[in-house]
Amino acid sequence: MKIDVGYVAELARLELTDEEKAVFQPQLEGIVKYVEKISEVNVDGVEPMRCVDFCDYFSAVGKKIRKFFSNIKPFLLLFHSNYNQAVEV
Repeated sequence: MKIDVGYVAELARLELTDEEKAVFQPQLEGIVKYVEKISEVNVDGVEPMRCVDFCDYFSAVGKKIRKFFSNIKPFLLLFHSNYNQAVEV
């Protein structure tokens, strides 16, 4: 299947030069060929992946990041206020 990169760019409201189209056209064709190849794989009996496990992982990481920043927030505020005083002097 051939897809015109200029048409796709127009749908995405992107302005591409002829040089950019020449670069992106073979890349787009490669992506389409890869997707066509993947669609040939027999997936009978394969359970669909759930986002729950993946999302739970990132949710847990996000909680750790928020906890880290909430723990250091008083330090950052102290540093910030001292920095402002130093600049004002």
